[in-house]
Amino acid sequence: MTTWARQTGCAALEAPALPGDRATKRLLEAGGHRARQVVMNRRLGPG
Repeated sequence: MTTWARQTGCAALEAPALPGDRATKRLLEAGGHRARQVVMNRRLGPG
C-alpha cells in the first residue's frame, strides 16, 4: 500500500486506532506511522 501511495502521488497515509487498542497502535508504529492527533467525542443522546 505504501509503495502504491507514493507512486500515485499521495502525500500521507492515515489509519485509525481506537483508544485502548494497543495491538493496532503497535502494528501501525512498526510500519512507520506516528500519532499526530487525538479526537475527543461525547455522545449527547440515544444512538
